[in-house]
Amino acid sequence: MARPVVVGFSAATDGYAYQVEKDTLLVGVLGALLISSSPNSTIANSATAPSTGIHSELILHGKSGFSGNVVFPLSRGEVIYLSCQAAGNFIMLFEDLDS
Repeated sequence: MARPVVVGFSAATDGYAYQVEKDTLLVGVLGALLISSSPNSTIANSATAPSTGIHSELILHGKSGFSGNVVFPLSRGEVIYLSCQAAGNFIMLFEDLDS
């Protein structure tokens, strides 16, 4: 069963560090949220003012009203970076690999 994590931002946010607490799979996202494995791939440099090049660190980039599935493995202690262009609540769904 997927474990939801709700993240709320009061304003646009660029590169908020979220530390993963368990070995898990990111399996879904609800909302206009950009998730990356690098603080160098955020809303500012990949959507608002895109830089030229390949952004291989992007895990997911959802648009407004987005609801999507993904299967991305994450390890305990790993940091992912969350960005959004506006205030709101966003939901990440995880399936934990350990109990």
